[in-house]
Amino acid sequence: MALRPDAERPIDDSAAPIRCKEGELIGCVLVFRDITENRQVDEARRAATRELRHTLDTAAVGLTRCSRDMKYVAANAAYAKLIGMPVEQIVGRTIVDVIGNEAFALIRPQIDRVLRGERVEFELEVPWSDAASRWTGFSPAMRSSLTRPKPVSVVVTDESYRCSPGGGGVTGRSAGSAAPSS
Repeated sequence: MALRPDAERPIDDSAAPIRCKEGELIGCVLVFRDITENRQVDEARRAATRELRHTLDTAAVGLTRCSRDMKYVAANAAYAKLIGMPVEQIVGRTIVDVIGNEAFALIRPQIDRVLRGERVEFELEVPWSDAASRWTGFSPAMRSSLTRPKPVSVVVTDESYRCSPGGGGVTGRSAGSAAPSS
């Protein structure tokens, strides 16, 4: 809609006919709605999505988002490298399909705690589906909720060097702190 020669605004419009008793068209109602704010919100959302995608793609640690039905919603290249599988073969599949039964059995109790709303961080020696067993740190980046079923973001790191004998770190199996977050 042009307000003056040098200004325009995006609009939504709708029209409805006005008819007399005999059904003859005698006019119409036009409604115009300024959608400038909607467009600005949409652009801000797209910019935030691009920024988050860039962060996900360039992070040096594995980042995943998994749904409450335990399917990967997103994963980055660092996570794909850690587990030895392309991102395209991870997203949309279940956790157990991607990491294997043995690894899933190890982390499942911690996943259940996160799904109950607890904040959980832990390190485990995980036998990934590529047959390599590595110490791996897991840190859910947000608490899940039974009332708000949104995906859970997880930071996954390869702790093999730190946790191996001679690596200067922990040498035994360790479950880290698990405290409910507020």
